[in-house]
Amino acid sequence: MASRLENAARNAIGGDSIMDGREPMKTDEIIAKYPEGICISAIAKNTYNGSTYPVFNFAEEPSKYFSGGTALSKWVDGLIEDYDGNLAELNSDIKKEYLKIKLVKTRTKKGYNFTKIIFIGAVPVEKFGGGNYVDENGKKIDADTGEVLSDDDEDPFN
Repeated sequence: MASRLENAARNAIGGDSIMDGREPMKTDEIIAKYPEGICISAIAKNTYNGSTYPVFNFAEEPSKYFSGGTALSKWVDGLIEDYDGNLAELNSDIKKEYLKIKLVKTRTKKGYNFTKIIFIGAVPVEKFGGGNYVDENGKKIDADTGEVLSDDDEDPFN
């Protein structure tokens, strides 16, 4: 567990532990690569230059994170409100059931770009494969260890 000093230092530069060691992925990339949606596996709130926005990990790409705009901020604020402001408890529940959402690019009536969120449902982690995934080369990866699973290993998606 991070110390108070470590958390203060990280927050002062706008970072969050769910971003540590991960590469950012743009919303447009996510939409193109995962047109049927993604499973949110962690949520954080990040503040930079006085603006607060959500940051997400998603099960399909454990080595990546993405940041949300207006619609995702409102969605996260609603989730946190339903959890009486307890983001840690919300994330604890997300570790049991990922939140599957679909992101769709659209335009507002005034012609501004907008990312719409479609909530698909909660996906039990076990059904998703306990966080295991298939990488871009088609290899099965253990999400906990990062190790390549052999063909003899149990199928991570059943």
